[in-house]
Amino acid sequence: MMNVMGSKVHNEEEATKFALARQDSRHSGFGSANIFSKFDSKGGFYDRFYDLEGNYITQGGDGKTDYIRVVGKRAIAKARAHSQKTYGTQWFEDIATSPKQALAYILGFATLINKTELSPQAISKIYTPIIAAMPEVDIKLLHNGELSVSTGTNISSKSTDYKLKPGGYNDPSPGQGVANTDRKKDTATWLPNNKGYRGDETGVIKVTIVTKRGIVNADLNTVSGAQNTLGIHEFLGHGVKGFGFNDKTSYDPNGTHYKAYDLQRKHSTWKKVPASFRKDYLERAKKYEVQRKR
Repeated sequence: MMNVMGSKVHNEEEATKFALARQDSRHSGFGSANIFSKFDSKGGFYDRFYDLEGNYITQGGDGKTDYIRVVGKRAIAKARAHSQKTYGTQWFEDIATSPKQALAYILGFATLINKTELSPQAISKIYTPIIAAMPEVDIKLLHNGELSVSTGTNISSKSTDYKLKPGGYNDPSPGQGVANTDRKKDTATWLPNNKGYRGDETGVIKVTIVTKRGIVNADLNTVSGAQNTLGIHEFLGHGVKGFGFNDKTSYDPNGTHYKAYDLQRKHSTWKKVPASFRKDYLERAKKYEVQRKR
């Protein structure tokens, strides 16, 4: 059997580099895919694979799921254990007949993103293009053109008020749950009655993904779940339409938050999200149903 590198590679670092390397259409088991293209709800329903730095590797699967998976040292260790048990050698590259087969083999052991600790930069790098591909999302409205990520820890503020700021990437906002949204505190930027963005400002919406020391919530395990939550509920609902903000800048838990949940159920991604996502959604949405009767 030939080795995927063209020669024997029994080195942890070299094997890891290979497994995480981007593959072009000649070597990818699933062909090339462009994650930056506009989201097409009819264009397939496939898992997406990334490395530990947040680089997109490829997409594939049977078209029934759209999980976000990460290939790292944990995946390589699992691949080697399986190879040892099945073929008598932990070097799965040795039993591969082609780079295509080796890539498919290692991808089979990739972990779900909520089972992998990632840097806040890597998390933003993964999810920003996923929501930027949606027609409902204008990426120029995001703070610095990227999603923010909170690590769940605090760092000291250099400001004179001595308040603590959340650690993370891209000036994250404090908060709990899956994610949260802030709007630029400039009421002149927004139309009356929270009807939306006027069109002549940039970077006025900050969407922060909340993590627990580099681990995202399970509701962000899929492309559909990420788009439904980050793109529709947070960016469109809270950010653009201002649902949940009583004066267009200050969050009001007794206001119109329920309308952001309504947007989620009406969006095409709602039909694709996993059952676990819908269960979590319904539990959270119940808290705001009383607003509908006000």
